[in-house]
Amino acid sequence: MNKDVVYSGFWERTLAALVDNIWIAILVDAILLVLYGSTTINVDDYISLLLRFAVPMLLIVWFWACHASSPGKMMFNLTIVDADSLNQVSKRRLIIRFLAYVVSFVPLLIGFIWMGFDNRKQGWHDKLANTVVVKNEY
Repeated sequence: MNKDVVYSGFWERTLAALVDNIWIAILVDAILLVLYGSTTINVDDYISLLLRFAVPMLLIVWFWACHASSPGKMMFNLTIVDADSLNQVSKRRLIIRFLAYVVSFVPLLIGFIWMGFDNRKQGWHDKLANTVVVKNEY
């Protein structure tokens, strides 16, 4: 473990995730409102389901790939890096990280709560993608 590295903890990452969920929800709701005149998801309508679930994934993974962060993480000067080298993470591993949110979420959010007890503040999704979230040095 590099002693100069400051890992981002549970509460800071939770606030960053809240910011991200708010702007994504507003964006997706605006798109649904323009297309359908409503923000309600119709389970028989694959386009609204795709917008509600695929658009957030594409946006977040795009931000992670281009900026090693998301708007919420940027607010707190946080960066997603490789857990071993502290270098940039591949797009493939960022997609794995996003999909692994399900693993962190489904069992009563334990995979997210785990960040509060882990030495490097990794959630299960971080462990599966071999990533850490660190504070930038500025």
